[in-house]
Amino acid sequence: MDQEQSTRLSTFLEMVPDPRKRRGKRYDWGFLLSVICFGLASGQKTIWAIAEWAQWRGTELLKGFQPSYARIPSASTLYRAMREVDLDALEQIMGAYGKSVSDWITNHDETQEPRSRWRGVAVDGKELRGAGKHGPKVHLVSLVTHQQGVTLSQERVAEKAYEPHALEHMLERLDIADQVITLDALYTHKDMARRIVDHSSHYFMMVKGNQPQLREDIAHLFAERPSPGEARWECSSCEKAHGRIERRQVLSSETLNTFLDWPQVGQVVQRTCTQARSLKSEPSTNTSWAITSLTHAQASVDELAALWREHWVIENRVHYVRDETLGEDRGQIAKGHAPQALASLRNAVLTALRSRGWSRIAQALRYHAANIQCSTLLLTGALT
Repeated sequence: MDQEQSTRLSTFLEMVPDPRKRRGKRYDWGFLLSVICFGLASGQKTIWAIAEWAQWRGTELLKGFQPSYARIPSASTLYRAMREVDLDALEQIMGAYGKSVSDWITNHDETQEPRSRWRGVAVDGKELRGAGKHGPKVHLVSLVTHQQGVTLSQERVAEKAYEPHALEHMLERLDIADQVITLDALYTHKDMARRIVDHSSHYFMMVKGNQPQLREDIAHLFAERPSPGEARWECSSCEKAHGRIERRQVLSSETLNTFLDWPQVGQVVQRTCTQARSLKSEPSTNTSWAITSLTHAQASVDELAALWREHWVIENRVHYVRDETLGEDRGQIAKGHAPQALASLRNAVLTALRSRGWSRIAQALRYHAANIQCSTLLLTGALT
């Protein structure tokens, strides 16, 4: 695959294997997947809405794609495609698309100023609540880049407690060496830390109640004044957003590196957040802790603060957008592979939109709904 094709979503959609039997096959498989992505990029939130939209825009779609069977598929045809698609192949191919786009942006987009020496990737899980109302629960674990909000991998687990197992599988499949994996407290275990460093990556783990002794040790360190000769680093920030004033103080230390029984610990970190609605209102304070394999020589306290804050890109720019803007949690589709397959295509559409500079996804959907030629370019055009 040449460099130009490596950032075209249509190229990767054509790579998804066709699960249908030869007999009775009418529509080109890539055309079916493209129609669904077109609909999602135009703000349609369900298979039935996509099918109606495709019928209304049928002339433009057939002219743009020129499929061998010049008809627009029905909702039942699109539904069967999602229900029967090879999920493993779809997730791997859409993940490969995300990685190609992420690498291209890192190497070519001069408008993105690097905020750190490290590329961060966040891990978190998400339940598809709408699907769970009519069938078994669908719980997905995703790996998302910090800077671009691009999904590199997604895997289904039986329930939230099994999320670390999904990450183990992702580490085996993906090449994320020399990157920092940021993780919520659910993943904060010695075995997980060891697996990450064994794959030549670094970890940044939040520490909460599931590791009470570790949390107590870190909290006790920062509760005391630094002893003579002890190195401790600090950074702070203050900003006003969403109707509140928020101040953050981040401290890091290597003092516990020889004391803690933790794989390749480099620093421990404390963050104190103080929020207030105004200068006169009573502030609320929250303190949290983390542990990382990055030493101070490898990552300053400012870089650790950025990694901690950017971890929530996975929630703010991917999961929340899929729920609220793309209507994922309100979707009632539940049978077969359809819920996860649609989630995978939503990730790909978000990647395509963000790679072209769209930060306000709702606005991007309205724009592409009104400009089908631009929607065609979104799928078939390469990044330049």
